[in-house]
Amino acid sequence: AIGRSFDYAVPDAWHEDGRARLITIGAMVRIDLHGRRVGGWITEIDPDDGPDVDLRPLAKVSGFGPAAEVIDLARWAAHRWAGPVSSLLGTASPPTMVTRLATPSPRESMAAPDHDVVAAAFTGVGAVVRIPPLGDRWPVILGAVARGNALILVPSLAQARVLAGRLEHRGVRVGLHPRDWAAGRSGATMVGGRAAAFAPVCDLSAVVVIDEHDEVYQEERTPTWHARDVAIERAARAGVPCVLTSPMPTLEALEQLPLITLDREAERRGWPLIRTIDPREDASSRGTLWTEAVVRVLHQDGRVVVVLNRRGRSKLLSCRSCDELAVCD
Repeated sequence: AIGRSFDYAVPDAWHEDGRARLITIGAMVRIDLHGRRVGGWITEIDPDDGPDVDLRPLAKVSGFGPAAEVIDLARWAAHRWAGPVSSLLGTASPPTMVTRLATPSPRESMAAPDHDVVAAAFTGVGAVVRIPPLGDRWPVILGAVARGNALILVPSLAQARVLAGRLEHRGVRVGLHPRDWAAGRSGATMVGGRAAAFAPVCDLSAVVVIDEHDEVYQEERTPTWHARDVAIERAARAGVPCVLTSPMPTLEALEQLPLITLDREAERRGWPLIRTIDPREDASSRGTLWTEAVVRVLHQDGRVVVVLNRRGRSKLLSCRSCDELAVCD
């Protein structure tokens, strides 16, 4: 992709047939460039330093694209991770062409949950909330949507579907990114995965990243942007709080936002009880990995992690009857 901007004129006929209404910042257009037709985005309209020459007309206006603030965010991310801005604008664009935006219905007010941690998290610039694996993240999400249209990032699309359905059941106007791109541009809470960091959210009021430590928030392709950092920057630009949740916050998150924790007893209940069994110290193991204690847990539908420490890549097999070890060369 070409990382440059070009000046084009809006055809006069577009003002007569109504197509000029789509000419907004971020609109997706087609242009004639060096003998071929390519796509692009409108990043500025009527610039003060426009060229004093006859401009070629735009070939086609395809539909709405990312808003002006998302374009600025994409420029920041392209510089931050040293990559082409066009790649990020593609991430921020709708999966299908959007030529009409619906008028959102009046938003019903929602009371914020009566939760001291949630109230503290959404004060100021936001916070990192340390929630154990079995802890409830729902109060944090309700605290975000109670403020208005929120942006909520979760590690997977499956989680996003469940969360969007749960919010919709509560009467929240919500959209699933990227399917409901137009709903977010019109005005709704948006829920999605990594790419939703660039999702359109009209009148953004809060940003939430669930399990910010998860590796899926890191884009592997160039530019290798991280959704957590993009979310923090976006919230700061909009002047709204950004709340990150994680059972084990990353150092990058703690460097940018203050840490808030639950009371010790509540946090302890959210972690599973772990028992470590060394087969060498258990007479019932008879040299195998499956001790009587492990078998009892498995019979009770429990979960067991078996770690076999061995040198090199040798394989060990143990005979059930005599415990003789068969060693593979």
